[in-house]
Amino acid sequence: MAPQAETPESIHPGLFIKDRVLPAGLSVTAAAKLLGVGRPALSNLLNGKAALSPEMALRVEKVFGASQDELLQMQA
Repeated sequence: MAPQAETPESIHPGLFIKDRVLPAGLSVTAAAKLLGVGRPALSNLLNGKAALSPEMALRVEKVFGASQDELLQMQA
């Protein structure tokens, strides 16, 4: 049986943000500063080690334009 391809519904929202939302070349430190959060918190999210909070999803929407609702649906 072939492995299933990852869809936006099956990928951790942090990995989605890292791969498809943050501009290429933007460091985690710079992204955290833009979002107004600590670097460790953002790093944990982007590496799939922490859950996406509604507040963080809203910050990502305001700064980078990704839909808060769509990001939170990935989390569910």
